[in-house]
Amino acid sequence: MPRCRRRTVLAVASALIAGLFALASCSEDPTEPAPKVTVHRTVTAVSRDSLGDPVAPASLVWTAQFDSAGLTEVRYASTDANGENRQVLAQGGWIVSTAPGPRAAGASLVVAGAERAAADTQVVQLTMHTASRMEGRVRLAGRTDHRGTIVTGDVGGFTVTDSTGAWALDGVPLGRWTIWTEQLGFEKAVFQVAVVIPGSVVTAPSVTVVSEP
Repeated sequence: MPRCRRRTVLAVASALIAGLFALASCSEDPTEPAPKVTVHRTVTAVSRDSLGDPVAPASLVWTAQFDSAGLTEVRYASTDANGENRQVLAQGGWIVSTAPGPRAAGASLVVAGAERAAADTQVVQLTMHTASRMEGRVRLAGRTDHRGTIVTGDVGGFTVTDSTGAWALDGVPLGRWTIWTEQLGFEKAVFQVAVVIPGSVVTAPSVTVVSEP
């Protein structure tokens, strides 16, 4: 065999052997993260009044917040004759609340991915109380007319500010709710409001949103 051909064959063989060792080392790398698996679980919301009787029908809002980016999914549903509604939910943080009305209820829950199969079904109790009202003000930096800002959140429902920036949300259940603003050309403001007394009027913090850079 000519010397140059022999060198070529040896070079190709060496490259193949090096490649096989590289593949083996990659497959055995313990630091390589395992692929993320999304877990789904069955969650039943049970709606009751203060005496424990079923509330049927009741309009429910299922809201998901999987990460710091905020809202990722909203579902609307109604309870059946037994005051129940069942959903198959992906793992993450969820809030279930009744739609705005004279009586309201809400609860937060976490669909975890590390629980045993026996815990695949969760039950969330919603006790209806007299609904509360949430009020606040959103000002637009550099403007005298502050109307048109959408105020919404995981409480379910939305409202729009008037010329003074005032807004109000009715039918708010007990709980701690994340509220955020949306206005074209302005940055989003995010804040929390706690409702602890049924039928109360809660004042949210006044905020000023600035123009987007």
